[in-house]
Amino acid sequence: MSFWRSLVGKLWITIIGLVACVLLILGLFLLPYIDTNFTNSAAIKKMFVIVCVIGFSLTTFFALFLFTKITQPMQQLIRATDSIRKGKYDTRLSLRTSDEIGTLSVTFNHMAEELESTIRSLRHEKEHLSSVLRSMHDAVITLDRSGAIILTNPPGEKVLELWVICQILPLRWRN
Repeated sequence: MSFWRSLVGKLWITIIGLVACVLLILGLFLLPYIDTNFTNSAAIKKMFVIVCVIGFSLTTFFALFLFTKITQPMQQLIRATDSIRKGKYDTRLSLRTSDEIGTLSVTFNHMAEELESTIRSLRHEKEHLSSVLRSMHDAVITLDRSGAIILTNPPGEKVLELWVICQILPLRWRN
């Protein structure tokens, strides 16, 4: 993500714009006063320019500070969320701060643990159900609403094979 599209970049542009407006308005109102009331107006104008440069430098430093404290941890959170979306449920964040981003990191890690536990439980239940179905001697065939076969056990597969054979054989005898 580029700096200019990040939240901090947008804040920096806004702050720079505000500082520029304040300094320009202040300059427009003070310059006529400086020229008429002070004997060394060039030195005061020079000081005004120095203050402007310092103001812009401070806002830039502040923006870079925010960039490292806000945007980079958020990018880590985005990468971790994306890896969980791809099925890597053991992903955890190592952000240890006492602010809202730290709280978000702890909450994310807790959510990832719960998700991993839930998926593990679902896999266990699926394996258990599959084991029960395989060990049954009765035929089990599960269909969806449209009549498509969703699930069968080995005796159910034999029943389906016999049914297919019974459907094909009468056609051959008729011909």
